[in-house]
Amino acid sequence: MTASLRGTFIVSRIFSVRYIFQNSIDLADKKGSMTCLTGGDYLPTRGLCVPELDTSVFRTGEVCAAEAGMITGAGVFIDTGGAVILENRIAKFKVPGKVSFDLLLEKTKRLFLPTGTRSEYLMRFLKKEDPFGTFPEMEILCGHLISNIGRGEGLTPSGDDLFLGFYTACSLFLKRSPFPEGFLSACKEGMSDISKSEFDDIKNGFIPEFMCLYLDFLSAKERPAETMAAIKNYGHLSGEDHIAGFMLFLQNLHIFEKELK
Repeated sequence: MTASLRGTFIVSRIFSVRYIFQNSIDLADKKGSMTCLTGGDYLPTRGLCVPELDTSVFRTGEVCAAEAGMITGAGVFIDTGGAVILENRIAKFKVPGKVSFDLLLEKTKRLFLPTGTRSEYLMRFLKKEDPFGTFPEMEILCGHLISNIGRGEGLTPSGDDLFLGFYTACSLFLKRSPFPEGFLSACKEGMSDISKSEFDDIKNGFIPEFMCLYLDFLSAKERPAETMAAIKNYGHLSGEDHIAGFMLFLQNLHIFEKELK
């Protein structure tokens, strides 16, 4: 298979097929680091968009090799056309002035008004019945975040996604980590494998493609229909739960005022 590809992929590595979905597969190396091949429209933190990807040829546990600009194994040959450009970097987003944060929150609410949401977390935000409220201090907020880790069904539970959206906002807007010692390790320990992989990627400056579109939307590069499609097509509820976590950060800015970039 040769095609016009885009995304982030680390070459010269051996992967095994860990999860198979309708239009994508997740690969993991021996360290547990994961990447994705997808035939869908939107990329995760690291992966390749492969038009007309046939996931039926893959089997869980099979081995794929990535080297010299190609992926082979599991009955496939994918020519990546050489080096693949690193994308989905958090650094692409220009941090707005402090006076803009309330506007970011309102823009997000308006984005979902036409369609609503299936996410329990996001639904409460939009109805002004948010699940956490406004917290007086970080310790209490952290308690609520960690209590939701692992909550929900699927390979990336809603509670994991909520935290990852919140963590993305912290990485974007704050000078340093606001979390108490040991907190992030404790959160990661309770996450699913795929959530752990995304956590590591965010820590290293990578975010899912739908979040890039969302941040562009907040930066006044208005493409509401495309942004909404990207959010809703990212997993069953994962995209919307990520946005709920991002909104949770915006709603509690008073805790982080001294640490804003």
